[in-house]
Amino acid sequence: MTPDPIVDEIHRIREDHAAKFNFDLRAMFLDLQERQKSSGRNYVSFEARRDDTSARRGRYLMHKSQRRNADVPADVLEAKIEDAIREVRATQQQNTAAKS
Repeated sequence: MTPDPIVDEIHRIREDHAAKFNFDLRAMFLDLQERQKSSGRNYVSFEARRDDTSARRGRYLMHKSQRRNADVPADVLEAKIEDAIREVRATQQQNTAAKS
């Protein structure tokens, strides 16, 4: 796969933003939410929609406002997100090592 400078720049910006908040997901989210509010732009919120593959297993995609009220504790969700981030980073490191 050939290197894409645009994708590389996006990855660098994301990494810099995460490092600015010591990779604290809550702080990163609050910062992005504040930037969104102060931008002066109008944002659209869509209704939750059902994902066909998840629906077959009895799961539904939820809008972020619905997720807050879900029965899953926040600490469990945060742990899952952190695990996913670790997995992505490991994959990125493997891909980087494979390119070398």
